[in-house]
Amino acid sequence: MQGKGVIKFFAFLMAAVCLYQLSFTWVANKVENDAKAYAKGNYKKERAYLDSMETQPVYPIFKHTYQYCTAKELQLGLDLQGGMSVTMQVSLRDLVKTLSGNNPDVVMAQALDKADYDSGAGKSQSDYITLFVNEYEKLNPNGKLASLFATQANKDHVKFNSTNDEVEAFLKDQADVAVQQTYTVLNTRIDAFGVVQPNIQLLKDRNQILIELPGVTEPDRVRKLLQGTAKLEFYKTFDNSEAAGILNNVNSILAAKVKSTEKDTTAKSTTATTDKKDTSKAGLSLLNKVNKSAAKDTSLANSKAQFANQNPLFSVLTPALYRDQRSGQLAPLPGPVVGVAAQKDTAKVNAYLHSPEVKAQLPQNIKFLWGVKPRENTKTFELYAMKLAGADNGPVLTGDVVNDARSDIDQTKGGWEVTMYMNPQGAQKWEEITGEAAPSSPNQQGKAIAIVLDDNVYSAPSVNGKISGGISSISGGNFTQEDTKDLANVLKAGRLPAPAIIVSESTVGATLGQQAIHAGLLSSVMGFVVVLIFMIAYYNRAGTIAVVAVLINVFFLMGVLISLGSVLTMPGVAGIVLTLGISVDANVLIYERAREELLLGKSIKLAVADGFKHALWSILDSNISTFLTGLILFTFGSGPIKGFAVVLMIGIVTSLFCSLLISRIIFEWMITKGWDIKFSNPWSSHTFKNANFGFVKNRFKFYIFSGVFITAGIISMFTQGFNYGVDFVGGRNYILEFDNKNVTTEQVHSAIDKVLGASEVKTYGGNKISITTKYLIEDNTTTADAKVRQTLFNALNANPATKVTDDPTKTQYQKVKATIAEGLKRSAFWTVAFAIIVISAYILLRFRKWQFSLGAMVATAHDALMVLSFFTLFRNFIPFLDIDQSFIAAILTVIGYSINDTVVVFDRIREFLSLHHSKADDPKEVINHAINKTLSRTIITALTVLFVLIVLFIFGGEVIRGFSFALLVGVCFGTYSSICIATPIIIDFGKKDLK
Repeated sequence: MQGKGVIKFFAFLMAAVCLYQLSFTWVANKVENDAKAYAKGNYKKERAYLDSMETQPVYPIFKHTYQYCTAKELQLGLDLQGGMSVTMQVSLRDLVKTLSGNNPDVVMAQALDKADYDSGAGKSQSDYITLFVNEYEKLNPNGKLASLFATQANKDHVKFNSTNDEVEAFLKDQADVAVQQTYTVLNTRIDAFGVVQPNIQLLKDRNQILIELPGVTEPDRVRKLLQGTAKLEFYKTFDNSEAAGILNNVNSILAAKVKSTEKDTTAKSTTATTDKKDTSKAGLSLLNKVNKSAAKDTSLANSKAQFANQNPLFSVLTPALYRDQRSGQLAPLPGPVVGVAAQKDTAKVNAYLHSPEVKAQLPQNIKFLWGVKPRENTKTFELYAMKLAGADNGPVLTGDVVNDARSDIDQTKGGWEVTMYMNPQGAQKWEEITGEAAPSSPNQQGKAIAIVLDDNVYSAPSVNGKISGGISSISGGNFTQEDTKDLANVLKAGRLPAPAIIVSESTVGATLGQQAIHAGLLSSVMGFVVVLIFMIAYYNRAGTIAVVAVLINVFFLMGVLISLGSVLTMPGVAGIVLTLGISVDANVLIYERAREELLLGKSIKLAVADGFKHALWSILDSNISTFLTGLILFTFGSGPIKGFAVVLMIGIVTSLFCSLLISRIIFEWMITKGWDIKFSNPWSSHTFKNANFGFVKNRFKFYIFSGVFITAGIISMFTQGFNYGVDFVGGRNYILEFDNKNVTTEQVHSAIDKVLGASEVKTYGGNKISITTKYLIEDNTTTADAKVRQTLFNALNANPATKVTDDPTKTQYQKVKATIAEGLKRSAFWTVAFAIIVISAYILLRFRKWQFSLGAMVATAHDALMVLSFFTLFRNFIPFLDIDQSFIAAILTVIGYSINDTVVVFDRIREFLSLHHSKADDPKEVINHAINKTLSRTIITALTVLFVLIVLFIFGGEVIRGFSFALLVGVCFGTYSSICIATPIIIDFGKKDLK
């Protein structure tokens, strides 16, 4: 074997990298375990401990912080740790209507209705605006879109003589801005919610935003937070010199309260208030206090608790001060920023500022708001002081006056700026506002106007002069292009009202997440043990090499997963377990060829070398075809399906490396050491040795069996259909744990059907039951989910037999809109069809005969139809036969496995046709002999995979039971088709070419 040194170096390097990547998970887990031990069940104490450790070095030698380690550790999906996953759809219909000035045109309304249906049901891959424009032109061939969109607000973009193409381009640009703006708003809201390691992804092709929130226990609050309308406002601001005294007053009030509580908890302080009008003296008091405290470092060092008692506010909020070079005294920094606080302390500052004692003493026209982003390379946020205006004590201007905003280059100073355009009413008001804020002399700095979205300050630029005409330039000394794009999108929040509604939602309780982790670990360990026992029992010492290669494979697989930042879901765990079975396939191919070479009288060294040589292309062909399946899954799948696809693809690459290179090095090392290597035990040495089954002769019997089974399945598909999961029919699905362990589906039906209408009720293992209902599914209000949940629980708890505790940690919830479900079904069909076509094309490329490609296509389609037929024929007898996204992943995996199996058989057929027969031989006999020669490998591989899948089915938990069962059935059908269907197709369609 050439290049052993390079392979060893690369293997050791990869091992070191994987070990390093895995170590972050171990270090982070140690810190979290320390936090649990310290908190002793107190969640707030645990959270505070982890917050305090974020910037502390916890990694040995390299001194990485805890925050860095958590960012690099293995990320678990929501199904493994509990939490909430939400898919939000940006309503471009509302955007189009707004851009038309809410034009009542009937044709436009019809075109929007059709675009809604086609985009929601997945009937077209075109974007929403294209669908709308095409439908409008179809309904009104001579219609001009400019007549609808050439409004006063759009005058800079759409003229009355603009073509439909120009209007379409404008609408697409505005749609992109609206989606990006919604993404920005949601990102900010999620950050404010305080979720640890949230994930938010913009799915631009579908105008959707995927949000994953680990550990969420208040789904109702999340729904309200996410679906609230964006609110853009402009505020006048207090200068820090004006607000410093107010903050000092607040600190004094809080300190007096603490002192009063310490002195006598029952007494009420009457001396805690300070005259709120005397803020100038209070400001001096603040500066004096800071100066004195700075001069007395020793007194401050005595006790943090003492400082916090004397200065409750300033212990968590650092005032915005600087040291004057002339006087040496501390003075307030100019501008609207009044202080900074660590992210973990912002909630405490808010609590102080909103406490009754403080609110009673604060001026009525002041409001404190946080900046939207932390300071660069820190986790500290700036606090701004807003000056409320008008009779309502609110903003001085709202965002609906902004017509447009653009990211531009400052032509005078260079750098990036935002140009903002206001409508005439806004421009007039803006002139007054900026006139008041402008500096009275050139040496002075103008006051700041804060740009606020959803009570978060995005920018607070100082006014340099009165602005007339409604066109303003907003610049910052360190604005980047991304900063100006984000700010421009924020400014258009009032102009482009495109509400985002929840179209799909899934909630997993923390307890269920822990159960899933346990099930995943157990199934992984059990799967490995099964592979270990079987391989050693069948292949003797050579089997131990395969086991070592599989173990290294899993180690590399986990290291690569972490380094890529992949999220491990329960289907991903299933992918790891499945990799254990599939990775053995390459070793089986090599071992079977090596056994053949040994029977020819070759030495062990030569037999091993030839075994690797002759099995190489079969291994590559079969794994490439399976990799293509994973790639298609990754491209067209979503959520957990993508996770499964990533694991599958990485597993294929690492298994090839381990089986072809690592195991080869181990073999050669053992041979060099003179070890006695055996490829079988006495009982397995002659298994399938002289097999001579008449597969080709009996092919028509196989045709009849498959034909009858598929025909019965197709009839059943049209008569009784399938048990569709909620993601394919739409509705709300609840998986509940009942108090009564003997509860029946009939009892649940009788309890809820009168209230919720016809619902689907199925057992889900133990005393858990799955309930799917379409009650209020089209209600998009923020209260709909809570109403349905309350109605469901009230109906169940009205009957003692169906009593259920509303415990979020033990509840699993999923919601899918009907239009999205229709689109998923259509997408699933085309994904499977595309996979079959791609794999068939690869077979044609490799084998150069269309008969082989046809055989592969028929076999893969046959496997998909056989599994579908099984699921519809037995839907009433086996409770977990659901058709959902996980089932589609199973179908595609079955296709990949089947083609893997088929390619190995095809490779041996091609070899036998070209090397092992003369023209006088009957091709049917030659092909039948080739099938029997690969029978040992086919059966052993199938058994290994089946053993692992049985373990996954038994120990993997309810979450993937249907998925693993579909794989079990599919592997059986796939093994059958590669021998009994694909090969006969070659014979019956290639009688002349095979001669």
